[in-house]
Amino acid sequence: HEYAIERLLEWIEDEVAVIRYGKDGIYQVRPPGGLVATRFRHYEARSGRLLLHDHLLLSVKG
Repeated sequence: HEYAIERLLEWIEDEVAVIRYGKDGIYQVRPPGGLVATRFRHYEARSGRLLLHDHLLLSVKG
């Protein structure tokens, strides 16, 4: 689980995260400061069944 989260964050930072600017977002640059992430871990689903999962909130680091 931890390894999967690390790999996902690396992939997002390397391949997905861009800042769009210009008319209609035609220009794209990588966030110069990278990303910052906050993780919230849950051990159950809303139904009460066991379900380990994390929620991640990502933002461009300024």
